[in-house]
Amino acid sequence: MQLSKPFAGTLLFIATLFLASGHSLAASSAGKVQRAKGFVMAASPEQGRIRPLRAGDGIAAGETISTGPNSTVQLDFNDGSHVALKPNSRFQIEAFVVRKEKPEEERSFFSLIKGGLRAVTGLIGKRKPANYRMKTAVATIGIRGTDYELRLTDQGLYAGVTPGTDSRIVIRNQAGIRELVAGQYAWVKGPDQPIIPLAVRPPQLGEKPQICK
Repeated sequence: MQLSKPFAGTLLFIATLFLASGHSLAASSAGKVQRAKGFVMAASPEQGRIRPLRAGDGIAAGETISTGPNSTVQLDFNDGSHVALKPNSRFQIEAFVVRKEKPEEERSFFSLIKGGLRAVTGLIGKRKPANYRMKTAVATIGIRGTDYELRLTDQGLYAGVTPGTDSRIVIRNQAGIRELVAGQYAWVKGPDQPIIPLAVRPPQLGEKPQICK
């Protein structure tokens, strides 16, 4: 498969960044790939390499998952949560810890670096919502038992909560806080810009990924 020059350059940049990094991130099992279509890669800071991802492969805390053009992947995490990445996306598993006996020590911290996703939270988000976080360059997303979508574009962050679910998210940035419930959408232009409610689902969110549970 021949990669487009921009995407190949992105992968090379990720690999170089991790190899040059002096940080030590302990890779611990976070879950597995439920399904993958097209060009899907994981960059590991601990191993200093990029590997292709296929259905059934494990994923680990600290890894950055990237999808190419016309490529998608669903990640199933060990607490029962799911993340489906859209094409041309980059997503980092910053920290993932499940400790059923000590919920205060659990962590489900992610970062959407590029592109879009749909996320359905699991045990960690249900037991202690403060232990769940999805960061972007524009705003941070907190949850209250949630099924939601995000898309990061050159025009800012678009967010929405899946209609017909008992879900809500809290969007935070330097300009303020806004809560969205099922069927509500918002747009944030920048980290210091107000969070603008939208009357309908914005086309910038693109096609909604299906989640296989």
